[in-house]
Amino acid sequence: MTAKERRYPVFPFRYPASHGSEEIRKLEQAERKERTVETVDFDVECSVSVPDGVSGAQVLLLVQFPGREYRPSRCTAQVDGAPSALKESNSGEHVGYYVASKDNFWKDMLPHECEWCWYIAEVAPGTHQVRFTGRAGHAAPKLGLWAWAEHDLTAGRIPLPAPATEPAMPNTAPETERQGICILKP
Repeated sequence: MTAKERRYPVFPFRYPASHGSEEIRKLEQAERKERTVETVDFDVECSVSVPDGVSGAQVLLLVQFPGREYRPSRCTAQVDGAPSALKESNSGEHVGYYVASKDNFWKDMLPHECEWCWYIAEVAPGTHQVRFTGRAGHAAPKLGLWAWAEHDLTAGRIPLPAPATEPAMPNTAPETERQGICILKP
């Protein structure tokens, strides 16, 4: 498997550099180099029971790569033996340009740095066998597995008078309640 090479940046300029500047262009170009990385195949299977009345349910696989380097991964899913479409969300291009060293503010983060990729399979109410099969571009990735069920709260809504409180940040999805369970801790 090939991966973009990510190096700790050396800053020949005053940080932060302006967006689209020559300095940033050079750093981005250096990251586009491809190289061969170690890979590990994985096969994770679980059984989930989704209650009736949910508005949506998902089984989520987390593939986590220790360190600061994003690694490629591939995954397919089967729900009850049939291929299932996957949504993917990963940390590629999310790290940014900061230097973590033993001498600066970020030093306490060094042992916890990681890159990740989520693979998300939708499931219907009922009991299902879900299987994720794939390949991770790291010698020792961490795998985690979760099941989520979402309930639509608008059906049983009871109007209440508005509270007399200070304004606060609104909920991002006030009509949805999500319940989750960790099946396999990374």
